[in-house]
Amino acid sequence: AIFVGWMLMMNLASLAFSREGRSYWMLKAAPIRPWQMLAGKFSVSYIPAVTLSLLFLLVSFAIRGLDWAFLPYCMLVVALCIAGATAIALAFGATGANLDWDSPQRQRLRGAGGCLMVIVVSLYLLVDLTLFLLPPGLWQILAMFRGGIGEPPLLSYLLGILLGGTAALVAVFLPLRLVAPRLARIGEPE
Repeated sequence: AIFVGWMLMMNLASLAFSREGRSYWMLKAAPIRPWQMLAGKFSVSYIPAVTLSLLFLLVSFAIRGLDWAFLPYCMLVVALCIAGATAIALAFGATGANLDWDSPQRQRLRGAGGCLMVIVVSLYLLVDLTLFLLPPGLWQILAMFRGGIGEPPLLSYLLGILLGGTAALVAVFLPLRLVAPRLARIGEPE
């Protein structure tokens, strides 16, 4: 489900500023703060991606006949992972914005930012998913060594939410905080 949303999110978030093209000056002249602009661009990138991911997750649960008790946990994991990935991609999109394109096919990031963004977002997703799934997974492994197989307790899921959720929130706010001062310089010669 995360990969489905990731495909849409990478397109929307990474090019959120480049899509403005030569009209970006209007955003710079508008009476909005950088955080408001980032929040708007984040929302436009996040909401469609997370909606698509959650719909895919619901359909997967229905088709595969999975235990619906796990749906809230899975939905939270997907929503938080996509949120962090969106913020990271949006930050790379702001730093590598290309406003000089003359055809829509040239709306890509300048330099190696696009390649680096894919690597960083992939690493983030790997680490964040590991943090979410490590406590319940370790409980399962320890239960097998003790000879019993059972469901991990609620505490292991809560610990996963605490670890993965903290990493996701850091991934949402840190890149956006770092890139906010850069918004005023987008489109200016370096």
